Amino acid sequence: MNAKGEISVGVTLMVAVTLIVGLSLYAAMLPSLGEAVNTIGQTNLTVTAPAANATVDLLGREVNNVIVRNSTLLFVLDTDYSISNNRIVNGEFGTAQLETESVSLANAGLVNVSFDYEDFGYIDDSGSRAVALLIPLMAALALLMASLWKLGVVDFLKG
Repeated sequence: MNAKGEISVGVTLMVAVTLIVGLSLYAAMLPSLGEAVNTIGQTNLTVTAPAANATVDLLGREVNNVIVRNSTLLFVLDTDYSISNNRIVNGEFGTAQLETESVSLANAGLVNVSFDYEDFGYIDDSGSRAVALLIPLMAALALLMASLWKLGVVDFLKG
């Protein structure tokens, strides 16, 4: 940039490339961030009740707030089933499982299961989730400052 405050074509091109690359990375980051900090609700997942002491896979690696209803939409007692969370299968997290612990649930046929689950990329620590939410904000501020600096607005503000 020269002393007269004119912006050359090279600076304009550099700003354009910086913003295009930065916004592309920004847009790619946001979907995975949502999966990392939010639990997902699943309502009325229909599964076939497994035989007594058998299991059926649910979604995600950890589930909570589990409600099981039979085909007549009556609640199933929580003593009739158990949940296995954070299972390790072949050195990796496996999906959470619903295990039948009574013959009455095993004979129920189709059951509706509602629950909240954590996807496989979910961040367990609440402090880390809070910091992870700041990453897009800081990235947006960095893009803004880079574009303003390269266009000479920062020098203009200094006086």
